[in-house]
Amino acid sequence: MRPRSTTDGGFTLVEILVVIVILGVLAAIAWPVYSSQRAKAWETAVVSDLRNARTAAEAYAAGRGGGYDGLDVAALGRSGFVPTEAVSVTPFPSGETFHLVGSHAQMGQTWRFDSATGVITPEG
Repeated sequence: MRPRSTTDGGFTLVEILVVIVILGVLAAIAWPVYSSQRAKAWETAVVSDLRNARTAAEAYAAGRGGGYDGLDVAALGRSGFVPTEAVSVTPFPSGETFHLVGSHAQMGQTWRFDSATGVITPEG
């Protein structure tokens, strides 16, 4: 192996391998952060849709004398609710109250809104 002169261009194999190792370490650090941020974004989309569906359910009830009987996904849509892509929200009416269950297609977790308490909680 001859010594490197000042006129030689390019990188040595060792320099290239060091750069590849550094990039691999940075990617290994960044990937879990990226994954957790995606999961938080999906959760935020579901919670936001549950709040919007609650408003649509209340509009539905206001137009029918305060009762939630007959509340379903189609009724939410007629009241102006359009879910975010990959989010599903299902209403469960019960006379003067209702609850909504929402989930994202990319997650196994569901969230529940209970109109009696006004609270959104994770399930499962």
